[in-house]
Amino acid sequence: MAAPIQKLFQSAYKLFSRVTVGSSGFNEHLREVTALASKLTATDLNFNFQDDPTTQRRVEQGEEAPAVYVHLFEDRVLSMGIFVVRQGCRIPLHNHPGMHGVCKVIQGTIRVNSFSEVSRVGLDIPKNIEQDMKQSIFPILKKKEQSQFSPVMTYSSETLTTDDPACVLLPSDGNIHEMISVDGPAAFVDILAPPYDHTTGERVCQYYRDCSEDTPTSSNSQVRWLRSIPPPHSFWCDTMEYNGPSMEIQ
Repeated sequence: MAAPIQKLFQSAYKLFSRVTVGSSGFNEHLREVTALASKLTATDLNFNFQDDPTTQRRVEQGEEAPAVYVHLFEDRVLSMGIFVVRQGCRIPLHNHPGMHGVCKVIQGTIRVNSFSEVSRVGLDIPKNIEQDMKQSIFPILKKKEQSQFSPVMTYSSETLTTDDPACVLLPSDGNIHEMISVDGPAAFVDILAPPYDHTTGERVCQYYRDCSEDTPTSSNSQVRWLRSIPPPHSFWCDTMEYNGPSMEIQ
C-alpha cells in the first residue's frame, strides 16, 4: 500500500503532467491534491528537525544557513521537497513565475504573507521612491529602472500550523510571498509545478524588498510597492537527507 506522501506525489504528478491548466477538471483535481496534502504529518515522512543550542547561536550570528532544504523529487513537471525555516528566520519575499504551489506545514508554526501583482495602469511610483532612483537622463535606462518596481496588493497574511490545511499558491494570486518561522523551527512540504528553471531562465526566482515602509502615504493606500533585488546574501539553504518513502512515477 502506498504511503500518504506517495499518494500525494502520484496525484500531483498526474495533475500537472496530464491535466491542462484552466481546463474544466483542473480545479477539481487540484482540490484533490490539496486534500491529500492537508492530511500529511511529519511521521508520514519520517521527519523531525531540531537544532542544538550551539547551532542555533551560529544561526543567530549568520554563520549557519537560515533554512534547510530536503529534496524529494524534481523533473520538468514538478519539484517536491521539505523546507525548514530555522528559529527566528525567514524565507525572504520572492515570486513563483507562472507556477502553482501546494504547501503543508508538518512541524512548528509559520507566518505567510502573500501578495498579488496588480496592473500599473493609472498608478505612479510614489514620489519619495522615485526620488531615490538614479533618474538617468536616458529614457530607456529610466524605464528599465522603473520596471524594477512592482505594485502589489496583499492577498493573505496568515499563521499556519500542523493543524491547518494545505495552502495553494496560484500563478497570479498570492504569487509573491515570504515565510517566517514562529517560536521555533518550522517545516513544510512544498510542491511547485512547473519547477523553477534557472538553466534556461524561463522561471527564475526573483527576490523583492518592500518599499512601502519608506512611503509615508502607504497606510492610506492598499497598493504596496516592491523592488526587485538580487538574492539576499543573508539567505541561503543547507541540505538534509530525506529518510522517508521514495517518490516514483507510475
